[in-house]
Amino acid sequence: MPLNRDRSREIMSGKGVDAVIASSTENVYYASGYWSVAHRTSSRVWIYAVIPLDGEPFVIAPAWEADLALSGGVENIYLYGPEEVELTEEASIAGFDLLERLLINARIGDEALSALTWALESEGLSKGVIAIDPSKVEPGLLERVQRAIPDLKLRDGRGLIEEIRLVKTREEMERIRRATEVAEKSMEDALEIARPEIKERDMASIFEYSAAGDDCEISRRMIGFGERSSLPNPTPSQRGARRGDIIRMSLGCAWMHYNSNISRTAILGRPSTEVRRGWEAVASAQEAILDEVKAGAKLSQLYSAGERRLKEAGIRVIPSTFGHGIGIELEEDPRIGGAEGELMEGMILNIDVRYLKLGRYGLEIEDTFLVTDKGFERLTRTGGELYIL
Repeated sequence: MPLNRDRSREIMSGKGVDAVIASSTENVYYASGYWSVAHRTSSRVWIYAVIPLDGEPFVIAPAWEADLALSGGVENIYLYGPEEVELTEEASIAGFDLLERLLINARIGDEALSALTWALESEGLSKGVIAIDPSKVEPGLLERVQRAIPDLKLRDGRGLIEEIRLVKTREEMERIRRATEVAEKSMEDALEIARPEIKERDMASIFEYSAAGDDCEISRRMIGFGERSSLPNPTPSQRGARRGDIIRMSLGCAWMHYNSNISRTAILGRPSTEVRRGWEAVASAQEAILDEVKAGAKLSQLYSAGERRLKEAGIRVIPSTFGHGIGIELEEDPRIGGAEGELMEGMILNIDVRYLKLGRYGLEIEDTFLVTDKGFERLTRTGGELYIL
């Protein structure tokens, strides 16, 4: 599972928390390795993963996803709802021994709440302080758990797991590195067909096909030609490319549920002096931000460096952020804006600078970096120049 166990213990201990209950799809996966398909697609399915201060995580899952819960590697699984499978003599012969054993031995609760309270009591967590991630919980969960286990002290755990997730483990780094490699390769495959008359959707389809061939799922596919490159979110359309068009791309994919995101700008022909100067300003701003990147640097310090460089280049509209963290979510903390906070060794950042002139063109460069004690390691490998096609 992706969980940074040492960091979770340190943060939970510092906050006086005996356990934290994860509720979002991403946080449950981080805590347990269980990625719920039903939870991701339905607002009426509830799953939880509990991270104790001492002991191993356990999950509360619908019985019809028992196989997915098992695939995460967590041993303690508490189920609820109908089983929806009939056990047979052939189950163990087919290699489904663990699933069969889970379904036989599980005391299946009627609903997620009853399974959660039963699990907390079974795992020795009927007393102490428990923080609950409120991202996706059943209405009235805190009150109902409190009534069921009156000795518990329940606390709003908003942002606690996200704080743990800020610093990546070696396993997480390798997943993001792999996703980034695939995104770059797939982007270059899409650029191979870039020429007049090719449609935005054609390029997007090549990107998707290439990424799928490397077992990645698409998490971002923004491609805009010409005037559509100036849109903040250019969802691929049937607009065909023309000679002289700017092509702005923001693309990403996920490998083992960890994301990548890369943004590049190309032009079909030679850039005008105006476009060239705009691109130099965008690329220079990214470099100015990178000059500040190292463990201990303040996020506001990074933002100020990019803002200053764009203003020096004569750009009037400054983005509200110059990037974000990346991991299980495509965009997660920290945000490179004016907010407080500082970089820590092991964070992974996407530094993103763009300049949009609505109705004319858009320019953007975005790369991924691992924060180190002395600076950074670049995870993207393709060149950051303006692609001239």
